[in-house]
Amino acid sequence: YFSYMSLKYTIFIPAYNADKYIDNFCNNILIQTNKLNQIVIIDDTMNSEFFFDKIKNKLNSIKSNTCITLIKNSSNLKPPKSWNRNKVFFKNYLIFRMDVDDIWYPNHAEKMLESYLSDKKSAIYVQKNQCSFFKKFFYNYKFIFTNQALHSSCLFDLQKLDINYPITDFPLDDLYVYIKI
Repeated sequence: YFSYMSLKYTIFIPAYNADKYIDNFCNNILIQTNKLNQIVIIDDTMNSEFFFDKIKNKLNSIKSNTCITLIKNSSNLKPPKSWNRNKVFFKNYLIFRMDVDDIWYPNHAEKMLESYLSDKKSAIYVQKNQCSFFKKFFYNYKFIFTNQALHSSCLFDLQKLDINYPITDFPLDDLYVYIKI
């Protein structure tokens, strides 16, 4: 019998112009009831020269058995290309995608991992939310894939599918484009 507490997972965070969100995404990580064992943070440009130092200071209370991988892109690749280029650093097959401005409740990882354990057939697990009437025209009903609340974070099972994001120049949220495809 597996418990969600025994699952190892990685959080992938692409960070562009994100200095003002360091407290937010670091707090999302620190408050999780189910502790992770890897964080991959991509400095996707437009961050201060002390960006990684600030993150290390904020996350200094994380246990030493948590691997923190910090990668600096030389140019702005955006989340899809950053994922595709840097997924070789993922140590786990369960990967959360977190935007810097997402808001996670303390049991976010726990709930998503419980959902994964209850039905391992999918490659992508998404948090359900009821969307507004307006967003129904642009987003899947019951799911929201923008970075305005709790929802940009998906849980990917790389055992099921070696996921490469489609590269697009559409002015849309990359997760929205990915899920719709």
